[in-house]
Amino acid sequence: MKSYLGIVIGIFCFSILSFSQIRPYIPPIYHNGEGIYSDYPCGDNWINGNPDNDYVASKSVLDDPSTMMSYYDMQTNASMSGQRLYYWPSDNTMAAVAMWAKGAYSFADRGTGYNYYDGNQWGVAPLARVESVRTGWPSIQPYGINGECILTHQGAKLPLVFSYRNTKGSGVWTETYLPNAQNEPGMLWPRMVTSSANHMVVNIIAMTPSTANQGYVYNGMDGALLYIRSTDGGTTWEEWQQLPGMTSSEYLAFFSDIYGWAQPQGDTICFVVSDELMDAFIMKSTDNGTTWVKTIIYNSPYNLTGASKSSPGWFYCPDGTNSIALDNNGMAHVTFALGCDKLDGYSVYHQRWTNGIVYWNESMPMLRQDLDPDSLFTINQLIGWVTDTMVFHQPANIRVGGYHGAITGTPTMAIDNNNHLFVVWMSPTTVLDPDDYMLMHLFERTATIYPGNDVYWHDSIIDITGSSVYTFKECVFPSLSPIMSADRFHVLFQCDGLAGAYIINQTSSLACYDGQYDITDNDMIMMSPLKSEVGVGVGKKKVEMPVFSVSDPFPNPCHENTTILTNLNRSGNLSLEIINITGQRIYTDDKGLCPAGNYRFCIDASQFSPGIYFYTVKLDSEKITKKMVVE
Repeated sequence: MKSYLGIVIGIFCFSILSFSQIRPYIPPIYHNGEGIYSDYPCGDNWINGNPDNDYVASKSVLDDPSTMMSYYDMQTNASMSGQRLYYWPSDNTMAAVAMWAKGAYSFADRGTGYNYYDGNQWGVAPLARVESVRTGWPSIQPYGINGECILTHQGAKLPLVFSYRNTKGSGVWTETYLPNAQNEPGMLWPRMVTSSANHMVVNIIAMTPSTANQGYVYNGMDGALLYIRSTDGGTTWEEWQQLPGMTSSEYLAFFSDIYGWAQPQGDTICFVVSDELMDAFIMKSTDNGTTWVKTIIYNSPYNLTGASKSSPGWFYCPDGTNSIALDNNGMAHVTFALGCDKLDGYSVYHQRWTNGIVYWNESMPMLRQDLDPDSLFTINQLIGWVTDTMVFHQPANIRVGGYHGAITGTPTMAIDNNNHLFVVWMSPTTVLDPDDYMLMHLFERTATIYPGNDVYWHDSIIDITGSSVYTFKECVFPSLSPIMSADRFHVLFQCDGLAGAYIINQTSSLACYDGQYDITDNDMIMMSPLKSEVGVGVGKKKVEMPVFSVSDPFPNPCHENTTILTNLNRSGNLSLEIINITGQRIYTDDKGLCPAGNYRFCIDASQFSPGIYFYTVKLDSEKITKKMVVE
């Protein structure tokens, strides 16, 4: 499957917890073509008439410390991919890194901002970058017995910078430079993890610069994603590799920041790659990077090689932001944000208002090629969304600042020692900044991984930035520490008072990237919510998975056709009946004996009088009753 090359991008353009899982709003524009919509600035499709959601969850920890302040406010082009915050459980210490600069507008001092938590307090906010040269895109990892290391890039014509010291939190950094890939002037947008018992195997993926970034076509790819490692802590390096399944035989190009590492488990290392118009896949090695196996998560139907291509309408796809984690058994878990695109020749149009976080793990089959959100929701693979549907009700002069992807995006994921899985993403609220842009907050959902790879998602989606401290703040670019304490998880994020990013507005040629138009100080906040506050309890018993589940009708209210989805965890006789408010049965649909799987009841509501109705779905003797409204 080849991805796209040289595509001209067309249009890319709060109270304490009480949120029970309800069906997310899926805009009807994406069902069977474009549907009916009104144009929104930058080609976005503004959807009106959404059902209200009165439940908005919020939970936060007050007095979250700021690790540093920076004028540079674009932490990534796509995925955060972890490795910005690291917690050492042995002594309760932490280190945080970020894209940092205090030199306004030119950002000549840009580099790694670093701060250290000694178990009691954070140090003084940095006044200079770690490196002696201008850098960006830092990863931080443990190094040796008690040290730490940082990896960054300089630019398209310069090598990557590897800095390390043997005692975390103190001492002088030793700055070294990696070799470039063969015939390449430099390397870009790196990600790093260290593995083995002593953290001396350094694993790196990074991009060769494309011709648009002062580089060259590398083995037939105008932007190749390569792997390199050092088995002696960076003293010597092996050659850069194009891993099997990531060559010009499969793809034309990769793009910046659409990939990221899982924190290693023993000798098992793994990274994920996903983007629009290309496959989503993981690369996994169980021998510290000597051999690799590729697993495709989502097989993209679009191959843009040769003549220009077009799509029949809007189609779902990954939006390029993703995250990956390994559980205690070494199984890979992946999340990515759901995007929606349309092709017209070599132009790609992006629907910024797409709403959904998708989940997959290695025990699951490949995702449906159409990435239908209804089906994903019924099988617990659509696990995050905009919780306040009033976001979709705003007048046309109220917008969301641009961050390169969908409005529900940039997920970050981590798994603790008890196989509790935490996912955090950013999503808009109806709170407005001074320029009438909706402010982003951070939302979290938790799952428990049981033996046999049974993953139970807790019902609650929680605004972890929902306290009054963050009400009028833009909270974006979350990065979870892959390691956490027994009772808390730890997340680093960027926070200021204006929606959007100044850097994106200044560097993007697309008119629809709007929001913040001047420089502000951005706090890099470190938050450590209690796990018990997001539904994780010590000794909590497993919640038994239901025999079957039933969705709310879509749409609801309705006046013509509406659909009800069911997911059966076992076989049985499946049926549906609808009664009116007086208790009279007015409709039945008996599907008979059905194997485990997903089923759809399609109802012509035009035959019903306006009013309130109740429908009951039965699986043998078990039943679930819900309400529908006909207008």
